[in-house]
Amino acid sequence: KITGKGVCIGIMDSGIDMHHPFFKDVNIRYKDFVGNNKEFFIDKEGHGTHVAGIIHSVAPGASLYVFRLPCYLNTPQFLKLLEEVAKKNIDVLNLSISISSPDSPCISSFNKLIKKGVTILASAGNKGHKNYSVEFPGSLEEIITVGASTKNDFVPLISHKELNKDLEVIPAENSTYFTPGSYILKDVFEGKTKDFVALKGKIALVKKSKEPIINLIRRAVRSHATALLIYSDREGELFTSIPDFRVLISKYKILPVIPVGTLTLDYATKLKKIMLNNEVNISLSLKKAERIASFSSRGPVLGSWLVKPDVVAPGRNIISAFPKRVCATGCKSLSGTSMAVAYATGAVALLKQKNPKLTPLEIKAVLSNTASPLLNSQGDFVNILWQGAGRIDVERALQTKTIILPNSISFGNIINKGESEESSKCIKEKQLIRYLKIRNLSTCKKRYKLYLEKNFKEGIEMSFPDSVIVSKQRDCTLPLKLTINSAEKGCYTTVLIVEDEAGFKLRVPIFFVLNFYDFPFL
Repeated sequence: KITGKGVCIGIMDSGIDMHHPFFKDVNIRYKDFVGNNKEFFIDKEGHGTHVAGIIHSVAPGASLYVFRLPCYLNTPQFLKLLEEVAKKNIDVLNLSISISSPDSPCISSFNKLIKKGVTILASAGNKGHKNYSVEFPGSLEEIITVGASTKNDFVPLISHKELNKDLEVIPAENSTYFTPGSYILKDVFEGKTKDFVALKGKIALVKKSKEPIINLIRRAVRSHATALLIYSDREGELFTSIPDFRVLISKYKILPVIPVGTLTLDYATKLKKIMLNNEVNISLSLKKAERIASFSSRGPVLGSWLVKPDVVAPGRNIISAFPKRVCATGCKSLSGTSMAVAYATGAVALLKQKNPKLTPLEIKAVLSNTASPLLNSQGDFVNILWQGAGRIDVERALQTKTIILPNSISFGNIINKGESEESSKCIKEKQLIRYLKIRNLSTCKKRYKLYLEKNFKEGIEMSFPDSVIVSKQRDCTLPLKLTINSAEKGCYTTVLIVEDEAGFKLRVPIFFVLNFYDFPFL
């Protein structure tokens, strides 16, 4: 039975409530960097206890070494902490923290730990809606960077006889659940006060504007609307967040609390076309689905152009242990990439138990290669710069007999020689090569076929062998040749699929930028 037995997991966080009954039979050691050992058991923040609870739920046989940290760390403090970690017999290190400045000494210390055999996982950060927002140390290549997905939760669907498919609603972060049933959907345009009339029992549809969302919710409630849907003013998904229902009631005096969600511009346009006098009868149902969490930070890494996060894991509305001195029930629901990286850390402990000889980079590749891709509300694959290879799949990770290295490939930012990024409109006659290693861990030779999940647009070609045979317990290195004849500037992504004869598929995200300069200047 794979439980993480024999694996020691280091946790850098706010501490742990060691007296919590959930950790009754867990081997826990600790080191206090706050300076008051007597308060260590309290974990005033509760964050560390919550993270440790998730890790223990995934890998109940692993031992824990908790490093209690102050709320704010400077570089000297963090270096001292990493030196202490290096002295301990730790196999896996969980980092649910971010450091404001990626100083070279910190990078060097991380690399030393990885060379020692410590697999390091870091949260991507909670700055969703923004590219280039993955936080240090998750921006480092050797670290497993984890973004957040939702759980397999209820997603609202709008249906109507004149629609050729159901339209998926994206629930706002912290929204209450939508109730299935038949409703009238009414267009209230940009949500001015004068437009929120005759809405009792109806769902209000409003266009995204500069109007604060709290004002829209208040107007919808005052007009007795049963729910509020906000649609985007541009192509693509719209993610939004609202205050927790307790805050809506206590601070904003909004009662009752109604569900809030968003629609794509395309979906809203389809609904508006079948409206009569700005209204349409719809059916609302629920289905279970897993989606990318709206708050999860996105890549790529600015400068290095790495594909980050590497993977995602459940990180929204996760119930786990919480200090009883802080929360009487002893458990609490939290959201964040901290929760997601805790899941992934437990998964790594299981991999370490099953195959303790795997190196940190091999473990990173296994977790990424075997991930399952997430879909968005329109049924398309989520961008790899949001989800990496996909949501971790522990069962597939434990089953795989093949490792693909590296776990993702970036060709970087490609520009025409002698031309500025601003003046050059397209790339011409460029050819770049990266190399991929297929490692066959099985006791028999294997044949693999290779193909792209989606092809690039005209003017861009990627060539590689259609198939390859790899001997048992051997490696095979393959070239991936990117040829650009003439292509417009922008970001380009795809996934290379490596499939064995049994149909077991492995994923390698591929990314590059052409003449792209739409990024923040430091």
